[in-house]
Order: sequence, then structure tokens, then C-alpha cells
Amino acid sequence: MKMFFRFFLAVVLVGTLFTLPGSAGWGDSLKQAGDAGSEALGLSYTPSEADAGIREILHMGTDYAVEELGKSGGFSANPAASIPLPDSLSSMVGTSGLLSIFNTAAEDSVDSVGGIFNKTIDTMDIGDPTSMVGGSDTAITDYFEKTARPQLKEMARPVVAQSLETAGLGTYTQAISSAQMLSNATGTSFAPEDYVTDHVLDSMFQYIGDQEKDLRANGAANASDLLKKLF
Repeated sequence: MKMFFRFFLAVVLVGTLFTLPGSAGWGDSLKQAGDAGSEALGLSYTPSEADAGIREILHMGTDYAVEELGKSGGFSANPAASIPLPDSLSSMVGTSGLLSIFNTAAEDSVDSVGGIFNKTIDTMDIGDPTSMVGGSDTAITDYFEKTARPQLKEMARPVVAQSLETAGLGTYTQAISSAQMLSNATGTSFAPEDYVTDHVLDSMFQYIGDQEKDLRANGAANASDLLKKLF
């Protein structure tokens, strides 16, 4: 009787999945069906497990990014993350000192920015977890960046601004203004806080994506039981 009920439920669910509006993808439909439905269909994991696994991957990637980028030289000595001088300041004298300030501030702010990332990961909506688990090499990271980056920048910018001030940006304020007056590369004023914040976010997402790629390519042998189940 139990087997008959499971078969009946599976038939009903399949029918429901394929009669939902065409704009809803398989992942959306599966999420609507719920955990019990996915189990009845014999799938290896539920939408809730996919959701939890996605958050776990993002947390792992964030912690990895903080560890690599937050250490001394995490930006300045790292070709993949080093912050260059913007074109609008190309005429500026004494750029090595300014570059040192940019990179030092980035390294000093990463730990706090990582905390902002982790809090956002805990509360963000995962719209279609099953499709992300079965998606591209960086499907999870791409979704996170697309949906959360504006909010993350807004929260991270004050942290970076404080790090820039501590690193000594104020001593370059006049030099930056003068360099911009001589440059035709941009018609807008240069905002160091935005510039460095964007680079910090770029590097954070890059490292999170690298962690996701590695997990997908090499499996989750050293990860949690949940990630082993998903990947």
C-alpha cells in the first residue's frame, strides 16, 4: 500500500511539474513540489538540502577568500588581486605610495567584508537551488554576485573608507585632485572608496568562484556529508 501511495504521489507530482506555466523552469517547479515530492520522485537530494549546500559553499568560499586576501601581501603581492592605478591618475607623481595605500586598505578591510558576506549568505533568498547545484562551474557564485553585489558594496564601502583613512589616504587628497584636473580620461571625480571597494568585491567573488570550481571538479571528499551528497 505504501509503495502504491508513493507511486501515485510521484505520478501526481510529475503531472504538476509539467503543467506549470512555461516560465517556470524545472528547478522552480521542483522547489514548489517541496522536499516530500522530491523524495517521492526518487531524487538524490531535496530543495532544502540544495539550499543549505549552496550556503555552505558560499561560506567556504568566503572564508577562503578572507584567508588568502586578508594576509600581508594578499593584494599587493598577488598578481590576481593587486589593485592598479586608475587611468585618471596616470599623471600623478608618487604613485607607489598611493598604490601601497590602496592595497593595504584592501587587505585590512577583507576580514570585516568577509563578515558582511557571511551575514548576507545566511539571509539571502535562494530562488532556484536545484538548478544552481546542477549548473555551470560557477553557477552558485554567479547567482550570489548578481543578486547581492549592490547590497554588499553599500555595506562594504564604509569599511573600506575607514581602512583607506587609516592607511593614510588623506595625504594624497590634493595630489589626486590635481592629477584629475590634468587628465581627460574621465569626466567624473575619482572616488577612492568606490574604486577600492569594487576591487575588493571583485577579488572576493573570484576566490569564491575558484573554490566552487574546485569542489565541482574534484568532488567533495573532504567536505561535509551534505556536500558529498550534492556533488
